[in-house]
Amino acid sequence: MIRKLLFTVVLLAIVFAMASTVSGSLLGVRWHRAANLTIIDSTFTPQWTQALNKALSDWSASPYVGFTEKAGSGCTINRRAISICEFNDPDAAVTYIYAEIYLQNSYIIAARVMLNDAGYEGGVPTQPQADHVLCQEIGHALGVGHNNRLTSCMGGGYAPDDLDYADLATLYGPG
Repeated sequence: MIRKLLFTVVLLAIVFAMASTVSGSLLGVRWHRAANLTIIDSTFTPQWTQALNKALSDWSASPYVGFTEKAGSGCTINRRAISICEFNDPDAAVTYIYAEIYLQNSYIIAARVMLNDAGYEGGVPTQPQADHVLCQEIGHALGVGHNNRLTSCMGGGYAPDDLDYADLATLYGPG
């Protein structure tokens, strides 16, 4: 049976407080292997598309993570994939950004990042906002939690830092 966990900002703050490690914060879940995950890209604004390319390049600097990108449409959930879904719905129950992680036997089997443009002034984020948010949500989809470092997109920065890569080594490295 697949259990669906919706990680909102509040839940992630609680998880961060409970799951700190020496290097940063882990969510306590992981993919069986993250070396060749599929990214299904359903973004349509230049800001999100550029931010996705940057985030994938940044996270791929870890030897334990790799991505194959595919164009997508809609927001379907696919095994061994992280779906990136952009929409603009001011009436949606969630007006900002979140990541959903789907588990089976304690492993992540699918993830979906929801990007609601309606939460931003003018209906689209600025490029720095998009860079920070998409890097952070992909980090969550990989199993990395929030931290308080300004050098990390899991905190206040725009890209993973060395301690985020150390978290990936903890999750996906040998032994």
